[in-house]
Amino acid sequence: MFILTNRKTTLSAVFLHLEIALYLHSMKILQRNTLLRYRIIKALYFSHKTEDIPDTVILRKYIYPHYPISRATLATILRLNLDREFERILERENRKKVNNHSSPPNK
Repeated sequence: MFILTNRKTTLSAVFLHLEIALYLHSMKILQRNTLLRYRIIKALYFSHKTEDIPDTVILRKYIYPHYPISRATLATILRLNLDREFERILERENRKKVNNHSSPPNK
């Protein structure tokens, strides 16, 4: 890493680094079992969610005893489009199958 002399430039570099890290985290490919667990947690959340019950209460009473996750993880799960992530997994598996069948056998 290089040293920046200007404070404004240093802050810009830090924010750029954070943006890149967030982008790479959002591009992370989740595993099938993780997505299945997230689907269960999301269903638990929405089965108990009403306007007068805060998210923290739902997490503490209903989710955390079975799935010990943080509030930040719960927020990530609720933001995540599970259908799109399952489609990504299926596409990845289909590409693997096609690549395995199209390659000639080794002699």
